[in-house]
Amino acid sequence: MTLHFLRMTDTYSDKSAVYADIVADLRNHPDRQIFYLVPDHMKFDMEVQVLEAIQGLAKAEEVSDGASGMMRLQVMSFERLAWLLLKEDWPHDKQALSSVGTMMLLRKVLHDLFDELKLYRGEFNKIGFLSELADLFHELEMGNIDPDSLDEILAQEDPQASSLKARQVDKLKELAMIYRAYEAEQGRFTLASHAVYQALDDYIRSEDMSQVRVVIDGFYRFTARQLQVIEAFLLKVPKLEVILTADRAYRQSGPAWDDLFTITGEAYHQVYALAKSHGIPVADDKFAGPNTAYAPAFAGLDEYLRQRNRQAQSNETEGAADLGNHLEIWKCESPYVESEQVANKIYQLVASGQYRYKDIQILTRDVDKYRYQILPYLEQNEIPYFIDNAESMQRHPLSRFLDSLYRIWRYNWRYQDIFNLLRSELLMPLAYLEAEDRQSGQKAFRRVVDQTENVVLKNGYEGRRFWQSDYEWSYLELDAQGQKIAREADQVIEEEANRLKNFLFNSLDPLFKTWESSLKTKEVLTTFYRTLEELGIPQQILNWRDDLIDTGDLELARHHEQAWQEFVQILDEYVLLFAEEDFSVELFFDLIQVAFREAKYSIVPPSLDSVSISGLDSQRSSAKPVTFVLGLTRQSLPRQYENHSLFSDEDRDLISQGLTDLQSLAASTQQKTVNEAFIAYKAFLSAYNKLYISYPYNELGEKTSNISPFLDQVRQAYGLEEKLHSSQNLVLQTHEEVHLGNWRSQVHHLASKLSLAKMRREQLPASYASLYQQVKALRQTHPEIKKVLAGLNYSNQVKNLPADLAQALYGQPLFTSVSQLELFNKDPFSYYLVYGLRLRERERMQLDPIQTGNYYHGLLQAFFDRALKDQIAIEDLTADRVYSMLKNLVAQALEDEANTIFTTSARFSWMNHALNRTLYQVIQQIIRQQRVTKPRIRANELSFGLAGNSQKDLPAYELSLAEGQSVFLRGRIDRLDTWQYEGIDYLQVVDYKSSKQSYQFRHIYEGLSLQLFAYAQVALSADQGGEGAEVFGTFHQLVSDQVRPIKKEADFQGTALATMPKNYQLTGYYLADPDLLQAIDPTTDEKESSLSYPYKWNKNFVLKKDAYGLNRQEWAWLLDFVDDKIRQTAQAILEGEIALAPLRQDKESLYIPSLQYPLNAIACFDPVDGGNRYRDWRLMANDRQTFFQEIQQALEEKGALDDERS
Repeated sequence: MTLHFLRMTDTYSDKSAVYADIVADLRNHPDRQIFYLVPDHMKFDMEVQVLEAIQGLAKAEEVSDGASGMMRLQVMSFERLAWLLLKEDWPHDKQALSSVGTMMLLRKVLHDLFDELKLYRGEFNKIGFLSELADLFHELEMGNIDPDSLDEILAQEDPQASSLKARQVDKLKELAMIYRAYEAEQGRFTLASHAVYQALDDYIRSEDMSQVRVVIDGFYRFTARQLQVIEAFLLKVPKLEVILTADRAYRQSGPAWDDLFTITGEAYHQVYALAKSHGIPVADDKFAGPNTAYAPAFAGLDEYLRQRNRQAQSNETEGAADLGNHLEIWKCESPYVESEQVANKIYQLVASGQYRYKDIQILTRDVDKYRYQILPYLEQNEIPYFIDNAESMQRHPLSRFLDSLYRIWRYNWRYQDIFNLLRSELLMPLAYLEAEDRQSGQKAFRRVVDQTENVVLKNGYEGRRFWQSDYEWSYLELDAQGQKIAREADQVIEEEANRLKNFLFNSLDPLFKTWESSLKTKEVLTTFYRTLEELGIPQQILNWRDDLIDTGDLELARHHEQAWQEFVQILDEYVLLFAEEDFSVELFFDLIQVAFREAKYSIVPPSLDSVSISGLDSQRSSAKPVTFVLGLTRQSLPRQYENHSLFSDEDRDLISQGLTDLQSLAASTQQKTVNEAFIAYKAFLSAYNKLYISYPYNELGEKTSNISPFLDQVRQAYGLEEKLHSSQNLVLQTHEEVHLGNWRSQVHHLASKLSLAKMRREQLPASYASLYQQVKALRQTHPEIKKVLAGLNYSNQVKNLPADLAQALYGQPLFTSVSQLELFNKDPFSYYLVYGLRLRERERMQLDPIQTGNYYHGLLQAFFDRALKDQIAIEDLTADRVYSMLKNLVAQALEDEANTIFTTSARFSWMNHALNRTLYQVIQQIIRQQRVTKPRIRANELSFGLAGNSQKDLPAYELSLAEGQSVFLRGRIDRLDTWQYEGIDYLQVVDYKSSKQSYQFRHIYEGLSLQLFAYAQVALSADQGGEGAEVFGTFHQLVSDQVRPIKKEADFQGTALATMPKNYQLTGYYLADPDLLQAIDPTTDEKESSLSYPYKWNKNFVLKKDAYGLNRQEWAWLLDFVDDKIRQTAQAILEGEIALAPLRQDKESLYIPSLQYPLNAIACFDPVDGGNRYRDWRLMANDRQTFFQEIQQALEEKGALDDERS
């Protein structure tokens, strides 16, 4: 029985002597059995490495029984060795619990101990605490620390020493109590991992091991359980050999705290101490031979890294120039640029013929973070890769389905949860699930789900009551005037949505009732599993698996199997532990969520030729010819560790003092921090020919990063230069270090350069000329290149439609509204998108301005119609009568399907209350206006040109166009008031608006504010004021709840009364006739502003000049101009004009769909593009005089001036 150490460093890591000795041992001892023990996660790579080396030696020595000798060499982990030796005595009546099963067991333990707990009584149902407790107890088990050991250690502490010490001891004693109960329960139910080690230890100590030799390789540190097995081997086998990375022997004492080999040195000292404690001879250490695969420069780097903390550095960097040929440091603009350049460089290296993909590895501190940056570029360059980092099952559709299922129950059938479940595509009607062509069935189901979502969003169906089978959905649509539309296609959507709703409710509601019943856990989960089977969930997963197998994607096919197996295992374990307890829906699904978050898909060994991607912390069996180390910033190396354990660092210090040599705790945060130098050492020597280390100086999220201090020390010591890699759109003529990959990468960079050169009107850099010719030569074999190069000359220009196509699209004659024409005048292309192509974002259940306006208009019309029906003059209505009438009308309005939004939630109910309060205030102000002014309401909601309205409504307003064409305007006048003065009937048009409006003559001139003037023309043409009627004004009436400044409560009523009329004043343009104004509003004295109209008297009733008062001549010109502008706009529409020419915004806030989401993605307006330009305003100021000069000139030129009205 002897102990042998083989020490090595990375560049001195040739283990040929060990392999040769193994071959000789197998040859000379036919009964010899050799166990070559390696870390579990490295067993595949190490097995390949060891067996290939030994087979090579056996072949070279021409050993006749080499094959049989190899059968006696086993490369495996400690756990696999236990299974091999104990397979006859394995306790098959017990199963190992998963990590989530362990949490379930802990929850059971805490529940049983509830009355005895003090500090942790409130934690037993908290998943986070259960997870931390499971981690702690696993650490104690693997550290060979049982409850008795903890009690002995704590018994030696004096809790009276201080209050702080007392609290610490109380905490540890309570954890020890939980630990003891957990160990007892665990022994009854399961086979714990530490029990496997104990069984292996017992077996080794009891069996004959005289023909066994053990080699332990690849470990940095040993757990206490592993040390216990090593001790057993030391006592039983003739030879045990340990291979460790260390450049010195640690026999007398362990390594210093700042030693590079702190962790491995401690492992050396622990094994040595075990041998000495039993009087087992320890042979002189052997040192591995030089690894000739490494370039000589790396041997110098190895020496430098090992010596820099031990002594003054004098000549460590003698190979600086040579190292520069093998080590490059890249400073990259961002992780994306970094990843792109790495992928391109890999492509170049393999294309050179000097390397294969399997010769290259990528290391990074955070594989999950860099996964989404590096993988697209590897795939772009068609580089095969293998990720040595198990992927979580959290994103599997089964996890999404189960989480959504619970949320539907928990949150009362919320929209987001329901459609998350449907889009998992695990639950679908059998008609789709069992379709002969599964792909067609899946597409049809997705279409129905999308359309059903439209129905739900439009109507706000949220909550169980809307999903019940007896609730019938409707798919109602309203046009801009609030008219109901029923299309055949919408009726089909409504039917399909109702069928899917009923299927979902009938599938899930019985299951939810089972959860809420008094049944025990076993019965509930049995029903749950059977329900999933009946709904076809397992079958759908098998379908996915089979489809992937058919396409040859075996790895992804296994993912589906493993996800279902994980779910079944959770069910089994939950029933095992809680079968006869009341079922807790919350706990069960919390555990399901944790299970899928923690569960990992099994890693399939890499293909024969692929780039490997692994974490910087992971142990690697050997170096590779080429390594790329990504993201080496100050934040990633050294990493800042935090203690998330239930044991604080102080707790660990207290417990460590009472441990034996075969007991240990996991590494503390201090030990992990010290080990960062060793991680850097392994990373810097992970390649033996080419090493590329990169870091981004701009992290995602605009954080700046600096180089890792470990890397910076090497850079300074060897005088290495950083190579800057930036995006290609920074400085065109500046030389940049760029690595180009395959043709896709080349086209990407070339297109970037050509586009930038075109934008700046510069020549392509000469360095890119050869690349340009190279890419052009590939056009025949890669048609995509033609499209890319053609796209560089693309200009986003819109061609007008042929007139016949435009008339077929819009109709002839043209039926339209004034607001639609105003949109055309803002931007013809926006009109084409909205009213030509009829593009629109899907409707959502929300209180938008259109719906608010329809609600206001409907109630105002109903209110004034009721007053007319009851023969009550508006000015005679009292506040109480207004309130009573409005209350009844609101109740009737809420029964209308168009207003169901107000009954869907408390939030919308409150909003309805706010709207009704606003309406009450507005009606009060309208009544006040009726009392103090002369005009009286003639009509409310007066429609013209709208089909299906009452007989009192007006016909469409027709204007003749060129070539016998016509335009018919349709719309609705919110309110039309009339009054007769000195034998003339005067009209005023009132439009209700929910926000204050701006009035500018240039808006009228450009055709953006035509509506009220067109409505006035409609009223005049229909003789609404009688023959010879004139327009008094066109006004907006604000319908909005106004904020009033209140400094103290006592002033509330007075302030409200004083400011409210002014807030609800009619605003717009009026006829500036002093006599008429005095007569129309006699309540306004000189030097006062009217509370009803936008004018003010100076002294002696002289009208103050403003922009809104127009004389009769100006009104005549204005109305004629509006008619002419409507004709021009309609003519342009029918001629096919669809130019992408939005008005320049300047200080305006115009709504132009082509510039705003979502239609901006279609218009792609880009003012930088030569084909896109803003349209400038023709009147650059709100100048009344200039405006009337321009329209007078325009009308004279067209011969449209009406001499009679002038």
